[in-house]
Amino acid sequence: MLQLLAASGVIAACDSDPAPATSAAPKVCDPVGGGASISHGPISGGCGATSIRLAVRLTGPGKVAFDLVAGGKTVRTACDIASESNDFAVIIDATGLSTASEFSAIPVVDDVPVPSRAIATRTFAKAGQATDFSFTFGSCCRYDDKGVGTSSMGKVFDVAGKLTPKPWFFAQIGDWTYPDYLFADKGLDAKGNNYTAYPAEISKSWHRRLMDGYPLRNLLATMPVVHVWDDHDFAENNAWGGVTGLQSDRVAAFERYLPNYPIAKSKAGVWQKFTVGHCEFFLVDMRSQRTELKKALYSQKNADGKLVWTFAEPAGHTMLGQEQLDWLLTGLKTSKAQWKFVFMPVEINPRYDAVMQKALTDAPIAAVLEALGDSWCGYPSERDKILALHRTGAVKNIVFLTGDAHMGAMKGRDADCPPIHMAANLDITQAPIMDLIEKFLMPAKDLWPEWYQLAADPNTIGVVRIVTQPKHQVVFESYDPSGKLLHAMTVESDAG
Repeated sequence: MLQLLAASGVIAACDSDPAPATSAAPKVCDPVGGGASISHGPISGGCGATSIRLAVRLTGPGKVAFDLVAGGKTVRTACDIASESNDFAVIIDATGLSTASEFSAIPVVDDVPVPSRAIATRTFAKAGQATDFSFTFGSCCRYDDKGVGTSSMGKVFDVAGKLTPKPWFFAQIGDWTYPDYLFADKGLDAKGNNYTAYPAEISKSWHRRLMDGYPLRNLLATMPVVHVWDDHDFAENNAWGGVTGLQSDRVAAFERYLPNYPIAKSKAGVWQKFTVGHCEFFLVDMRSQRTELKKALYSQKNADGKLVWTFAEPAGHTMLGQEQLDWLLTGLKTSKAQWKFVFMPVEINPRYDAVMQKALTDAPIAAVLEALGDSWCGYPSERDKILALHRTGAVKNIVFLTGDAHMGAMKGRDADCPPIHMAANLDITQAPIMDLIEKFLMPAKDLWPEWYQLAADPNTIGVVRIVTQPKHQVVFESYDPSGKLLHAMTVESDAG
């Protein structure tokens, strides 16, 4: 029999089969009666083996609950009140649910169900249970709500929603509608502030991400979402931790609008982890803790007036910060999961180091250097601490899922690096980085021996399929906006 307990706030551990809190009485809410309707959502996320988080925003104050429907039975969650102090956004936690099950979640506003806003969601397999499932992921989806769009806008989201078997969740790993581009010219105002310097603009940025007009909304209505930000939805292009805006405001908004997993107790950033069966997932925050790249990568003119580039890591140069780095390294080393998936919003492929060196000396190309420096190439000492887990054999079956680069690519496991699946062009113009590298520096095949895209290639969405029989495998797939499978690659479990 379904049991549900809901409460606002962050649950203690979505992925550890929490038992219903029977000692506490459910919250009692009276209908507000102001005629509020749903303005954004609902969406689901933060899912565990027996729990689901549900988020929705109203147009004004109102009582909110959800009817969860499964197997012909309907159970109503506990309630909360959408209030102005929280921008009328509410997150409801439902626990004590059936494991690995699908549900229809119908929002209930002031005790009136709104079936037209129903969404599909699910719980996951118990931790440690070998399970076949799939998920879809990607980054870089720009929607210009000033009216500029293309005929292919959002098509990859429709593709993801029609995949069979149905994916269990969608992971958006950064650059979600590019709110900084809609704030001011080049993402800054006249004083050099990005949009996160203004709490009202942060709220507007989340309204854009969750609005009905963009096709991503259709995908979010069919499956749970997990999310970690990258530069454009954290603050601005190539952002680092010291850009304008309060970190506390960014993190508070992330928790206000999104049904995420528990974030760090320090609330310094938004790194998270969760478990699905025999797979553990790490969502890495690669913006809030990083130090400034230009302290390590800079140009200056020599005596002949020639521009000379230099790369040298200064003391304390970091992408993740010590707290997050320790969290990731410890989490990977102690994980009991068969597969350890690490969502890295920026590129980690160490083969790019050779490109960086050539771009610094043989043919300095500012666009290439800027792109590479913003990735792990600009923070190699810290990156190598993560790769050492693989290189030494200390941790088996790490998988990197990356974004940011405005292209799709795949690389198999080798001695230096775990396998990589990049899906970084959900709904954005393709980048010419591979074209520039091929033209001026080296064959792109040396970087991505399995598969890569050039500037003329189509947008993609990434799919990962976990297979348990007849042996443990992970299958990478990349689809274009028409639903065509562009490339697939199989990764075998590393048992030895």
